[in-house]
Amino acid sequence: MKLDKADICALLPHAGSMCLIDEVISWDDTGILCRARLHKHPDNPLRDKQGLAAINGVEYAAQALALQAALAAGEAQTAGSGYLVAIKDLSWNLRLLDEAGGALQIEATVLMRSETAMIGAFELMVSGRSLMRGRLTVMNGG
Repeated sequence: MKLDKADICALLPHAGSMCLIDEVISWDDTGILCRARLHKHPDNPLRDKQGLAAINGVEYAAQALALQAALAAGEAQTAGSGYLVAIKDLSWNLRLLDEAGGALQIEATVLMRSETAMIGAFELMVSGRSLMRGRLTVMNGG
């Protein structure tokens, strides 16, 4: 099932331009594949005067994992608030995300999920070229 921007924003606790993901391409019980284009826009809320620093890719990945959690929990289930508590094995190969041509693809896989936390692996790509990868641990907001 594909989801568009309006569907996505209804599932995330992020409002307005902080809802960074434009489209869910596919998802299942353990993973999600999303597409985003906001990294190229000058009004991206994470952008500074130099551009969109690559480290901001972590927020794209965290939103993809939150979407996967909301979708896995059942239809019309909004993702609750969460806190990013750990980033592991993070690597990237560009300085600014807005230097990447084309739409970002965000692939995230749930490695562990409990009532209080989730660990997920992710990769950001453009046209099949890996830009960033790592693992995130998110604690539920309560």
